[in-house]
Amino acid sequence: MKNFMIFIISFIVLFCMTQVLSGFFLTSIYHPNLSESWLTSSYLLQEISFGNTTFLPSIIMAVFSVIIAYFMTQLFKRFSNS
Repeated sequence: MKNFMIFIISFIVLFCMTQVLSGFFLTSIYHPNLSESWLTSSYLLQEISFGNTTFLPSIIMAVFSVIIAYFMTQLFKRFSNS
């Protein structure tokens, strides 16, 4: 039960950290072009459609966090046994 709790806690922490760091990275590399935005604003739709999201980045981050969390539990086992 102790190993399971270590795995769950490390997974949650790593998943949150990867989400925050990817948000910081994406925000830092975004460069808006305001002059071009004003030129294309007359062609924008008047209605908003929702539901065009992808879950692939979240799934990739979750798998990455699971792999790291698994290896962290193995590392904790090594240190607790010695």
